Amino acid sequence: MNNAGPACIGRWTVRALLVSALIAVGSAAALEIAYRAVLFSTGKPPPPPRSRLPIVVQSVAWASVEARGPMKMVPVWPWSFVSALRSDGELPSGWRLASVDAQRIVSNNAHAKPKPALKWVLSTSAVAMWITRHWTTEEATDYFWQTAAFPRDIQGLADSASFFFGKPVDGLSLNQAALLGGLTIEPQRADPYCNSRIAEDLRRRVMTNLQRSALIGPLEAREAMSVPIDAMLVPRNDCDSPLGHRR
Repeated sequence: MNNAGPACIGRWTVRALLVSALIAVGSAAALEIAYRAVLFSTGKPPPPPRSRLPIVVQSVAWASVEARGPMKMVPVWPWSFVSALRSDGELPSGWRLASVDAQRIVSNNAHAKPKPALKWVLSTSAVAMWITRHWTTEEATDYFWQTAAFPRDIQGLADSASFFFGKPVDGLSLNQAALLGGLTIEPQRADPYCNSRIAEDLRRRVMTNLQRSALIGPLEAREAMSVPIDAMLVPRNDCDSPLGHRR
């Protein structure tokens, strides 16, 4: 029996697979080079924070931007990112948190402004990839809180915890941390003294995401949500100010 035909087909199949593999490797290498070029033009990202926040505060930062768990930063590579976009698949866990941090990093980079829309997307995506590959989840949540904007032009977790609750960061309850996480979503509209309904909706959103991520249970969420916002806040009566100044 003549086996030349099947043998020939087998050799061509192997060659085709090798060529496909080489193309794939070449494409991946090209994407990595492009990623590094964009990252270089954007500027060096800052070193990771080292403040070691309480786990409840880390969890709330996660749930303020991520709608699911686990609370784990999955490294993203240029080719995996492009593949997810092409297939309309779910981006890896932690990508939204990394993207929020990246947008703040690029915005604060004096050398990166102003940027056309496409360059902004490329720059923030490159920095977000870098974060997933070099920062831990704890470091990403820490940077999120350090750079977060709150109502009344308050910046950062420590100042917001002091202003709204009169507490240090390590003294925050789940309920208080969830409210602060919600305020970061819409800091221009969610002043809890003047727009408590918006603040309440945002607190509920964070609590829902905490449950979806399996970071808290339903009973813990119900107990936390049972405390009214007014009962948590340092008493103030200054909503007549149109600019919402700190007082």
